Amino acid sequence: MSGGTGFVAYVVNGDLNTVQLVETTNNGLFTSVPVGRDPRGMAFTSDGSRAYVTNAASDNVSVIDTVTHTVRTAVPVASPEGIVIGPNGYGYVQTGSLNTLDLIDTETNGWLGSMPVSDAPLNVAIAPDGLLYFTGNALTRMYPGNPLYARRIGFPGEDVLRGLALSPDGTRAYVLGRASMYVVDTRIFFTVSKVSIDEAPTMVALSPDGKRAYLAYEGLLQENPGRVSVIETATNTVAATISVDPFPRVLAVTPDSARTYLTHATGTMTVIDNTTNSAIGSVQLGGSPLDVKFAPQG
Repeated sequence: MSGGTGFVAYVVNGDLNTVQLVETTNNGLFTSVPVGRDPRGMAFTSDGSRAYVTNAASDNVSVIDTVTHTVRTAVPVASPEGIVIGPNGYGYVQTGSLNTLDLIDTETNGWLGSMPVSDAPLNVAIAPDGLLYFTGNALTRMYPGNPLYARRIGFPGEDVLRGLALSPDGTRAYVLGRASMYVVDTRIFFTVSKVSIDEAPTMVALSPDGKRAYLAYEGLLQENPGRVSVIETATNTVAATISVDPFPRVLAVTPDSARTYLTHATGTMTVIDNTTNSAIGSVQLGGSPLDVKFAPQG
């Protein structure tokens, strides 16, 4: 597949209490799956057969069958927000608790308990080797099998880190500060580059080919529209800046790295052509779209 076509974007819509499915061939909404109240985040199993959606106001996580587009079951979890799923089949859920992650077994869809962490996790990512990374006021790397064995790295002058993404092979962590993006070599757990960016970034996503990082910045209506910066990871330099609708939320890049989809609090989703670095369309979703993901390709 090429040109960002033939994929399905799964969009969590907090106001509508649904997951909306958008076909990238025509950027049309073709179905919606009702979930719990106030859905926030989403993650797929490694084979892409199921999507797990956190419902903050329902105190559970919906399990969506991606073939039938129906909810199989809901796993009880108090105040769930974000979620990642590791290669071990465990889901790690951010909750309202400041210093824990809740665990879900995706084989049984059972809640396993809470795992203590050393810092309030605002952004969580998981590497192909199963190591957990999360940010609060520092970047923490943790071994899920031994949560007490963790390493932290801080960034001078940064009180709250705004975003986190890992390279596809897990060897680089991209961390957003107030006006900088820090590149950490995870093999030595050391900052190897600091990239100057615009102030107040809200989100970072890596293309599946690992060649580019996409950063969203929140804009205000009329005075300051939203923007997306494109960073070449080979040189850690800004290659382009793209104007988009205000109030961007979450970015996701298609599995072929050809397009980027960006949700907005205004009820729309921008489609970006990654070859021309330009916005080429907008999907009308309504409500308040939040997380957006593409299922893993088999």
